[in-house]
Amino acid sequence: MATPGTVLDVGTAELMLRALTVDKALYEVVYEFRHRPAWMHIPLAAVARVLGS
Repeated sequence: MATPGTVLDVGTAELMLRALTVDKALYEVVYEFRHRPAWMHIPLAAVARVLGS
């Protein structure tokens, strides 16, 4: 776990960014499922894109 002021190496930073992106996309999947089910394909495509890269 990084402490405040710690510089992360590039690999760790990329992994953290990817994890946060997946987290946000999954949040959006749940939101669209609850409010606009017809739009779920949009965040699902984002999840697939992030996990496929």
